[in-house]
Amino acid sequence: MLLINSKMIFKSELEHKLQIAYSEAIAESEIVSLLEKGEFPLPRLRNILIQFYHIVRNFPTYLKFVAERTRDVELKRWLESNIQTERWHSSEWTAMERAFGVPEYVIEGFYPNEEILALDGYLMHVNMH
Repeated sequence: MLLINSKMIFKSELEHKLQIAYSEAIAESEIVSLLEKGEFPLPRLRNILIQFYHIVRNFPTYLKFVAERTRDVELKRWLESNIQTERWHSSEWTAMERAFGVPEYVIEGFYPNEEILALDGYLMHVNMH
C-alpha cells in the first residue's frame, strides 16, 4: 500500500512540476512577450483568430460526442448544458474577430489551414471513440 501511495504522490508532484514548466514556457514565449509590449503584429493576430475559429465553432460537436458516450448521468447532463455555452462562445469569437478588424467576408468564407484541420480531425477522433 505504501508503494502505491508513493507512486501517487510522485505522480501528483510530477504533474504539478510539469504544469509549472508549461506555464513558464507559455509566459516566456515570443507571443506573450510581444502581446505584453503591445507589439504583436495585428495581421498575425487576425490570422490566429481566423484559423482557430474552426476549433471554437466545432467545440460543441466534440462535447456532443463525449456526452453521447458517457454513462455518468450527471456528467452527461453537464456536458449537454455546456454545449449551448460553447455555441455562445462561437458567436463571441466572431465578434472578437470583427473587433480586431477581420472583414465579414473573411469570417464567413475562411478555410482552415492544414494544421487546424489536423487538430480538428484529431479532436473529432478522440471524442468519438
